[in-house]
Amino acid sequence: MSVRSGLEVLEGRNFAPLDGLAIGLVVNQASVNRNLVHALDLFQTNSVAVEKFRLATAFGPQHGIWGHTQDNMIEWEGYADPRLGVPLYSLYGKERKPTYAMLDGLDALVIDLPDIGSRYY
Repeated sequence: MSVRSGLEVLEGRNFAPLDGLAIGLVVNQASVNRNLVHALDLFQTNSVAVEKFRLATAFGPQHGIWGHTQDNMIEWEGYADPRLGVPLYSLYGKERKPTYAMLDGLDALVIDLPDIGSRYY
């Protein structure tokens, strides 16, 4: 038996549900496929994905998209990612939920927030 994440299911379907859409991606540092390719990179560099839809923006939760604010309760602000060419918005800074301006022009949000699923603190 094989377990596949939602990201892998979407990839296995050649991103068909996203065809023609402007996408906002909600991710954290664990948003990877079984080959450890991060969802942002997958959505921006996979030739099938690039042909099917447009990654317009990304949102990150409390510890940032890349886990760069792992210490407890550190807020972070979004920035324009020069490598990906899309804005990365913080959902753990001044704003705690997407604003209408952040969502403007998006057709869909894809949420991939894997977590360990335990509370040890």
